[in-house]
Amino acid sequence: MASTQWSRRRARKAVQRGLTRFEVRLCSACPGIGFTARITATVLTEPPYPSPVEEIAGAVLTTLRDAASKVSKTCDPDDRAAGAALLAAQRRQAVTDTLRQQKTDALAAELANPAALLARWIERDNADWSQLARWADEANTVAGVFAQYRPEDERSVEHEAVEVLREFLASFPDHTQKRMLYTLLAAGLDSAQRPHHAAKAQALVNGHAAAPESE
Repeated sequence: MASTQWSRRRARKAVQRGLTRFEVRLCSACPGIGFTARITATVLTEPPYPSPVEEIAGAVLTTLRDAASKVSKTCDPDDRAAGAALLAAQRRQAVTDTLRQQKTDALAAELANPAALLARWIERDNADWSQLARWADEANTVAGVFAQYRPEDERSVEHEAVEVLREFLASFPDHTQKRMLYTLLAAGLDSAQRPHHAAKAQALVNGHAAAPESE
């Protein structure tokens, strides 16, 4: 009997240890502002428990977190000035990030053109015109690197698929081969019941048909 009582006390203390004070980060009614809460639970139910001690403690902690989260989402932060300052800082950072991204996109688009890159080099105060031929070769290499840059809104799977198709078509430099590829593309689009796109592909075929044959 004493052994049973001892084992029950031991089980209850084990659960209590698992429910010692813990901190959680909770959302508030104001986006971007939250609360840090310290939660402590007290075990009232006597053993035996329906599950192992670790599972009981884990289930209680999860329930407490969920309950606290539901309540905190309806609470308005006490410090309105701090909340307003935080939101203002977030807006300023968003504007800064957007402007920086736009500048990066525009610069990469410009420098992807070898002529534009070469013009920037020539515009330098200490430009050595005797190196122009070497710069021209290097400009093609550097511009190729910038040409691989894609803005955030062009990094989707669709854009990647278009890039793969472009590289595939570019791998066939022969005029006759390109005509055959565009003919196959037009036929495939027509079979897929996309007559508008098939017509555009057919226009590419007609354009290549009018091009002079290579010797």
